[in-house]
Amino acid sequence: MYYYPYTYQPYPYPPLYRFQSLPTVRPNQFKNSAHTMKGLLKDAESMTEAIHSSNELASSIMQAAQKSDIVRVRRLLQVYIRNSNFNLHFNPDGLIVTLVDLSKKCCQLQLSFLWGEL
Repeated sequence: MYYYPYTYQPYPYPPLYRFQSLPTVRPNQFKNSAHTMKGLLKDAESMTEAIHSSNELASSIMQAAQKSDIVRVRRLLQVYIRNSNFNLHFNPDGLIVTLVDLSKKCCQLQLSFLWGEL
């Protein structure tokens, strides 16, 4: 009779993973980021309200983006963004605006505006 050489582990089985010790929770940075996000949200609100309420602004931004004129798009949006720096990316489907905090660079807010069909 042939036997397979099995090795049996004693019960209780030893854990197959180690528990990772996590650092203590310090919510100060998280709270500061939330406070800073308020300024970014104000900029986002003023920019989106301006685009929503003005056909001229919306068409100017779209035309400049279609021509890949990033300087013109930046100039058109700079009027409404006061509390943050921003980065722009656009493609044939829309515009992506990333708002970044001026002072600490602790947080950012990304807005995607679509003008193409999904």
